[in-house]
Amino acid sequence: MTADEFLYNYVYFGLGPYYFILICGFLFGIYRWNRFSAAGKGLWLIIAISLIVELTGSYLLINSLKTNNPPFHLINCLHLLAYGWTFSKYVSTKKLAQGFLYGGLLLAAYSFISTFWIEGLHNYPTQAITVFNAALVLASLLTFGDMLRKPSRVALQRQGIFWFVTATLIFYASTFFSYALADFYTERGERRPEWAGNLINGMNYYLYISYTIALWLDSRKEKKRISTV
Repeated sequence: MTADEFLYNYVYFGLGPYYFILICGFLFGIYRWNRFSAAGKGLWLIIAISLIVELTGSYLLINSLKTNNPPFHLINCLHLLAYGWTFSKYVSTKKLAQGFLYGGLLLAAYSFISTFWIEGLHNYPTQAITVFNAALVLASLLTFGDMLRKPSRVALQRQGIFWFVTATLIFYASTFFSYALADFYTERGERRPEWAGNLINGMNYYLYISYTIALWLDSRKEKKRISTV
């Protein structure tokens, strides 16, 4: 993304409100930190990483660099570690929790290798993000399966895990579809349809609003479903 493209997206797609949503989730997490479960703290970390890297990328893009691709490599690595931790704390099965932790570590290592030896730091990390999207869709489905095996008496809409897993599944499935569509049009020498970009921008709103709701619900719970590893 170039500086002109960023400024266009800021105005047209409303990136200002997007940053506002991230900041609200970030500040709420700081305010209620002591009331979060381990999963809630991991979720706050995901929001914090997104906010810090997004703002850093925006600053570099406008003030010094011609592209903000390098921060996307960083956010990919950090998010893989944070998501691996968070998913591991949301599930009740020890082996599945360990799988999430080790899977996050392995995928973060792959993302790091891809950054410097496969795709390059200044190119958009398309391959690494595609793997990342597929991994999170799979992790979400596995977590839903864990929820079905050991259901909670609390209504779904009052469970932070439900908001987290549902938003993660829908967002990253949409993103995976968007990249597949972009590759299809690129091979044909055409540009990706504008609606596909609009879809991802709208999904960003949905993702972080849902994550903030999940944080709020997590901070209100007295008895947690989450088991420790």
